[in-house]
Amino acid sequence: MYRSLKRYLAPLLPGPWIDYLKSRCQSRVSDGVASDFKLDISDTSIQCTIIGSSSFLMPRECECEYELTDLTTSQDARLELSGIARLASAPGGTLFDIGANVGIISALFCASNPANRSYGFEPSPSFHDRFRTACILNHLEGRMFLQPFAIGKEKATLEMLIDPASGYVQAQRFKHSMWETPRRIEVSVETIPDASDRLGVIPDLIKLDIEGYEYEAICGAQSFLSKHKPVLLLELHLNYLDERNLSAKELVSMLTSCGYSFFTHAGTALRPREIYDSPLSDVHILARATG
Repeated sequence: MYRSLKRYLAPLLPGPWIDYLKSRCQSRVSDGVASDFKLDISDTSIQCTIIGSSSFLMPRECECEYELTDLTTSQDARLELSGIARLASAPGGTLFDIGANVGIISALFCASNPANRSYGFEPSPSFHDRFRTACILNHLEGRMFLQPFAIGKEKATLEMLIDPASGYVQAQRFKHSMWETPRRIEVSVETIPDASDRLGVIPDLIKLDIEGYEYEAICGAQSFLSKHKPVLLLELHLNYLDERNLSAKELVSMLTSCGYSFFTHAGTALRPREIYDSPLSDVHILARATG
């Protein structure tokens, strides 16, 4: 109902009422206490320290608003990073970092536990050099691996769009999402099961943040998820799914059918409807197999 209100009635409703609905939904998916973060910037690198937990280095070029600074100042992002740090410490394991960007999550995951490994899937060539530099800065060449592929429903080579300003790759141009005229780029796509077979590893955790393409990624991995049940760290781009005429409710139902239940990063249980019917543009959730 909330999402229907936003879509059809928002122009007719008072702004404070819409803000109240959003605030109420945001408080449900963003509970918990975020760790404190400290950034120490030198000429060549940035040391990111999660107070009381782990520390890792990123290239100096990652300071910009949409990378490290944004991740460590946004309350939602800090909650997510805090949750990932906890999962990385215990039990840890192997992470598929899908939508790896410059490798912040991969570096954090590997730095939190010397037994951890991360495979970062990122189709945008704009981010590859910084990902590799982060790997070298943290001496993680044997545990942090760049995979220059997108994850989707089936193995293919697809034409997508890249924003020259931000470097983000998207299936289409979404509203308010690109700063310059996008250019077309060929992207190699594989499924989560394809990647697992190719690499010879089964992930313990999967982080999925791929600009509205999460529907295809989950669709192409249902049997794999039902069998192996890795923990899922999901950012669902509800606005982007709407623009693509794809059903967030169906996506959530796919995961439910695979045996998953949903939680905030602090561990509070979420009902499926609180996710797919949210008036928010995107939601960050944790999905675990139960029963």
